[in-house]
Amino acid sequence: ETIKLDPSVGLSVDQILLTGKITIKGSGSDNVVIGTGNQDVGSANVVIGVDAGAAMTSGVNNVFIGFNAADILTAGNSNVCIGRDSAPHMTGTISNTIIGMSAGEVIATGSFNTYIGFRSTASGSYAKNEVVICGGQDITQTVGKGSNTVVLGASNVTDIYMSGDSG
Repeated sequence: ETIKLDPSVGLSVDQILLTGKITIKGSGSDNVVIGTGNQDVGSANVVIGVDAGAAMTSGVNNVFIGFNAADILTAGNSNVCIGRDSAPHMTGTISNTIIGMSAGEVIATGSFNTYIGFRSTASGSYAKNEVVICGGQDITQTVGKGSNTVVLGASNVTDIYMSGDSG
């Protein structure tokens, strides 16, 4: 049996027991879209959160989770943006991993980058193969050093150890 809901009315229930398969149809293909203001376009995308992926018009294999995650991205493939306001200027990119609140604040069209940690961000909007990993204690941005570079730690980090190092 099919139940149709009027979006202006909504649905309120105390408990729901579902068995079997749940299928949600939209304009995209094989997408999971949960939230308001986000788009069901492209294929194999996971978009969860208010305005996550809100401007997306096409894309494949993206994961956007969090309030405003990648909210102005229009086209991109194989990007992962997790965290409130992650990748707020990203418009068209491929293969970026951006995790943390306000992470990836500068990147617009760069690709193959990794930004992990609160306000970890790119050296410029077109960085390529840049890695920035930092903790979340410094409220200022931890900024990358350019394409093909790695930055470990925020500005207040004094020592970096590799496995097996004694100091």
